[in-house]
Amino acid sequence: MEPLGSNATVIRYAGYDKPTGMIIHTHARFSVQQDRYVEIPTEELKARFSKNAEIVAKLSNRDPHNLEYIQLDPGSATKRQGPMMVDPVHGKLVAKPRLALSADKLQLAGDGQDTAKIEISVLDESGNAMSGASGAVKITTERGRLADRGGVVNLSQGRAATTLTSVNETVSRVRVSAASLDGSFCSAHVDFEFA
Repeated sequence: MEPLGSNATVIRYAGYDKPTGMIIHTHARFSVQQDRYVEIPTEELKARFSKNAEIVAKLSNRDPHNLEYIQLDPGSATKRQGPMMVDPVHGKLVAKPRLALSADKLQLAGDGQDTAKIEISVLDESGNAMSGASGAVKITTERGRLADRGGVVNLSQGRAATTLTSVNETVSRVRVSAASLDGSFCSAHVDFEFA
């Protein structure tokens, strides 16, 4: 005897934050009586989960009205790789934009004086710059000193920059990482050497 639902197509829904498109959770309902996954009206999902404190805490301004749902294409999980989000304008699943880091040089003198300029940009799934992207990005380094207080820079037209100053020692690899504070973009890193 086959297990229940072994041939069933999963009907899955993504609950997301309308202003950002960030996926908050996914949900599916399996009917034992029908031995299959069943569709759920999105209004029912909103009514149920807009009262869930954990979900509401993840929404912009903690506003339950910012919760929205889309039904996911059954094959979307296997067709795409990497973190996903919902395009709030078109109501469809898309790859989450990613941060990209580049530097004017990757080797610095280990004298505590040498600097490298680091450029931060936001790229879409095709690798194109997203000039409309904004938000705060936290830059961290394993060694050295960053120019911005607390390592936080703000994107303007999808770009930002900071400066890394070396330390007075030789280090074969120093990693500088960038992550968006609100999780809107996939993180990135670049490696330096202090020689």
